[in-house]
Amino acid sequence: MKSARSSRGLRRRNRVFPPGRISRSTVDCTWADGPRSPAERMGRSRRRTLLAGYINDAANQQQRFFATTQDMHAAIAVKSRVLKAFNDHHDYYKEIRRTTHQKISEPAAL
Repeated sequence: MKSARSSRGLRRRNRVFPPGRISRSTVDCTWADGPRSPAERMGRSRRRTLLAGYINDAANQQQRFFATTQDMHAAIAVKSRVLKAFNDHHDYYKEIRRTTHQKISEPAAL
């Protein structure tokens, strides 16, 4: 029979946190697969979820200060622009890494 302590630890490690409410220690410890940053270990979709969570939290905190619905829609537009920039940035660097690796690994055409 498993001890209560070990099963409690497993439960904690496998728990999915709601976006924007994540404990740093859990992110750092959960995917211990090599000397990469926690953000890299998480993978793209999880990073995007976290980012969306942080932006949503910020927007929700601001919501009570919006004077008009127009202001609120402006903030939502900013949120979507930030998410798009994040995704484009990620795709751009992924593409550079892929093509750079290709060029290095292929023999030079003389």
